[in-house]
Amino acid sequence: MTKVPNADNPGMSREPSNIPGIGRSGSAWDLAKAWPYNDAFDPDEERPTTITWKDGKGRLNAAPIGYPVQALVNQLGIHLAAKFLFVFGGSEVYVGRTAKALGRLAYVLGYDGAAAITGEALASITRGPVYRVPLCHCFLARYLRGRGESNNRITSILKVSPPSLALWLRPDTERRASIEEANEKRMSYYSAEARRLGLSVLPPQKLKPTGAPK
Repeated sequence: MTKVPNADNPGMSREPSNIPGIGRSGSAWDLAKAWPYNDAFDPDEERPTTITWKDGKGRLNAAPIGYPVQALVNQLGIHLAAKFLFVFGGSEVYVGRTAKALGRLAYVLGYDGAAAITGEALASITRGPVYRVPLCHCFLARYLRGRGESNNRITSILKVSPPSLALWLRPDTERRASIEEANEKRMSYYSAEARRLGLSVLPPQKLKPTGAPK
């Protein structure tokens, strides 16, 4: 397969219709074109473990990138990791070395980026050749905000609602408190409904958080 550079985007080939697994009407084609940056794979790029962004009040925040995004950042760098999650989030990606798999990834990540992520590179987050890519909207919202995008622009790129974006941009402590408050209100409503129907209600128990925030 011959590489055809694209002057507008060094991480993409000029004609996706010639690449196995990619067509002009394919979702990867549409989403890759919608991504606002043209970052190419850089093996010397710093691999950060935290992400910084400004919330709705203009406060600068920082939080650990966390699992599973950190594994992608370690292989691709934060910029291509974000693009990978944006294009493939919520789908399954075959990370083998067939022409179809390499062509699909190379179109989105560039040939060097595809080589960095295939093979055993994802062994820490997938047990087989098929990788179920998480959505990671919270990470993507913070990443885009950190690159200076406005709230309106982010909701347009990610196709999310303004309230969801506002929640993701809050500091983790405030975000968890908001979620806990909403859960308590929901439990209070359900308990009241259960009592109205004459059902017995156990006292609410707080669950310990497991894993990193979405």
